[in-house]
Amino acid sequence: MSQEAAKRRKADDNNRIINEVNTGVLIDMFEQMKNDMTQQMVQLKVDMDKKIIKMQDEIDSLKTQKKDMEEDIKIMQDGQDDSDNMMSEMQEEIDRLKADREESEKKSMEEDIENLQDGQNDSDNWMSEMQEEIDRLKADREEVVVSKIDDWEYPLSIDIPATYWIEQGFNAAYSRAVKKILSKIKWMTCCMRRGLYIQSIGLEAIFENVNENTILIHDDILLPHLRQLTDALEEYNYPDAPENLYLTNIQIVPEVIDMFTQALAATKVKNIYINDTDFVQVCDQLNFVTKIMQDNSQMRVFRWNGIPIRNNQHANDLAGVINNHSHLKAIGMSSCFTQGNHGHAIVCRLLSGDKYEKVRFCNNNVVTLGNTHIPDYIATNPPLTNLNLTINHLDDNDATLIARALKRNNKLRILCLGGNDITEVGIDALKRAIFDPSSTLNSAASSNHTCCIKGIGLDEYFYDKLATKKEIRGRKIYSLLSKRAIESSNAYHLDSEFEEDHSLKFAPYVLGCVNRYSSQRLDLAPPMWLRNQFFNDWPEIANFKPFVRPVAIVYDILRNWRMPELYERKNLKKKRTVKKR
Repeated sequence: MSQEAAKRRKADDNNRIINEVNTGVLIDMFEQMKNDMTQQMVQLKVDMDKKIIKMQDEIDSLKTQKKDMEEDIKIMQDGQDDSDNMMSEMQEEIDRLKADREESEKKSMEEDIENLQDGQNDSDNWMSEMQEEIDRLKADREEVVVSKIDDWEYPLSIDIPATYWIEQGFNAAYSRAVKKILSKIKWMTCCMRRGLYIQSIGLEAIFENVNENTILIHDDILLPHLRQLTDALEEYNYPDAPENLYLTNIQIVPEVIDMFTQALAATKVKNIYINDTDFVQVCDQLNFVTKIMQDNSQMRVFRWNGIPIRNNQHANDLAGVINNHSHLKAIGMSSCFTQGNHGHAIVCRLLSGDKYEKVRFCNNNVVTLGNTHIPDYIATNPPLTNLNLTINHLDDNDATLIARALKRNNKLRILCLGGNDITEVGIDALKRAIFDPSSTLNSAASSNHTCCIKGIGLDEYFYDKLATKKEIRGRKIYSLLSKRAIESSNAYHLDSEFEEDHSLKFAPYVLGCVNRYSSQRLDLAPPMWLRNQFFNDWPEIANFKPFVRPVAIVYDILRNWRMPELYERKNLKKKRTVKKR
């Protein structure tokens, strides 16, 4: 009995322990479930709060859009009223300005008339005083000249019988040409001996028929007259020496070379021109140039034209003598290298320093054969302002390279390329470098505005000696706007040249440019030959004038462009911002 009771107790204890364990497990399970449910409820609440906040933001955004739309509608309604008011105010302002201008012009004209009347009286008094001074100076000069004329007379006779020349195989025209040059020698000698200023010494043989007797052949009978001229030049005591010496169409012998080099060493002539002159001995050419270069350190201009140089060594020596002169600013060598390719080598030597301002190298058989020395020199932007390469053999490749070089040059003002082997390909490249009438405003503004290319049919209308780079640039841009105004295409080109979002922003600047550059426009009716040359690309408008009045350009832009957008730019910008949101 006791064993059974013990077993029952033990079984009851086991059951109690099991029940307690099960109860604890259930309690833990319920606690865990409670915690999990609590966390889920918290997360669900957070998610619901976020969704509520997001929905509230969307509601606020919709309310804002609704409000902006209501404001835009109101602004558009007010803008229409403001536009009407603005147009009315503008018309009143125009009427007021017109009345003020008429009044101002009337008042200004009255003041101008009064000033002109006062100025006329002052001018009459000034002219009277000037005339008295001129009369006094003339009387003093005549008195001095008469006294000097009495001091010196030409000692030789210039009357050489015509039979003298005819017996030597010349004709009567040759005799008359000799008499003319002797008469000029006498006149120049008398002027210098009498102390009168003479600007140029010209020993030039001019013949009636240029096809024959083009050279005055040396004769010993002329030596005394040449001696009188050179002695007078050597002893010339006028404060200013003659500026120019011309030796043209004459034959020079060593005796004459010695006469002139000695006289030039004493007189210091600044500009020497030797044209179509024949030297009896070839070596005399280099000797003559060497002496006058060494003895005339202040010489500025040297021209050597129509004197053939066929020896390559002789040509290099001559170029070296010229380059060694320290003050020479302008050099000309034309029709000297008609055979071989010496011309290109010589022009490369001349275009190698930074001292020449003008270089004339025409009809010298220049063939580059791909050499880039000439465009490379131009690209260095040297002091050169005038380069004449007329009548040579430059081709399209040379023209293209020169066009590129002009992009980096702002000192060259005149470039002559006529008579070369340049076709339309090279001409188009050069045209794009200086100004292409079919180009854009940006390309027209960035082109070369200092160099005028002559001889190949390009426009020369924009250039003159006094025009600055800024003025020429303004003329080109204004000409382009004028051409488009005639075609009613300014608005089209402005839209295509600027981005759509930025084209309206540049409208005020474009209109301002029209007013600013209109002051640079030239005569509104250029000569017919110039008009035909400038507008040969547009035969359908041959009577077109390069520069129309500014009001025509402004009218073309405002008539064809999107005027509502000009006034609604601010509203359009706001709409784009809302659309991006």
